[in-house]
Amino acid sequence: MTKESWLAANTLTPEKIAIARRVVDEVNRGRDIGDSLRAHALKPGGVLGKSFLVAAYNEMVADGTLAADTSLFDKLRMKPVRTLSGVTTVTVLTKPYPCPGKCIFCPTDVRMPKSYLPDEPGAMRGLEHNFDPYAQVRSRLTQLENLGHPTDKIELLILGGTWSSYRRDYQEWFVARCFEALNSPNPPVPPYL
Repeated sequence: MTKESWLAANTLTPEKIAIARRVVDEVNRGRDIGDSLRAHALKPGGVLGKSFLVAAYNEMVADGTLAADTSLFDKLRMKPVRTLSGVTTVTVLTKPYPCPGKCIFCPTDVRMPKSYLPDEPGAMRGLEHNFDPYAQVRSRLTQLENLGHPTDKIELLILGGTWSSYRRDYQEWFVARCFEALNSPNPPVPPYL
């Protein structure tokens, strides 16, 4: 899938929100969510993502079409168990960097930090954002919010091979950028050179 086709599939349009509103209404009336999504399949194929259902639900509650309902909301959002404890995990990856270890079991993809493969979700996000910690955190927070997860209590996981092998100034910059992204939508620090 190209970036353009991914963006087209994940862009909220009036047509998609109309379909999502129908699905939310049907699920609210007792229909199985999977059955409703399949009944309202998209023209190029596939079904709406849960972020569209969450957006439609929020819109319907805001305009008074639907009363707020926690159990309905939990059905609509993706993987509600992920944040059941009230803590939301955000994972970021450091840039690829030479590791002093020569472990034979460790993957060595030159695009990735030691021990990571590019097809893992967190790794894909890191690669997509050129391993910029601020961009990775903001992107993940936006995704989580769009899927209806709380983002007021975050557990931050910094991954990327051998952390102690990175230069100290990079480590400090990386952590600072993560905290800035968690606390402010505007990047006050220039990217690390």
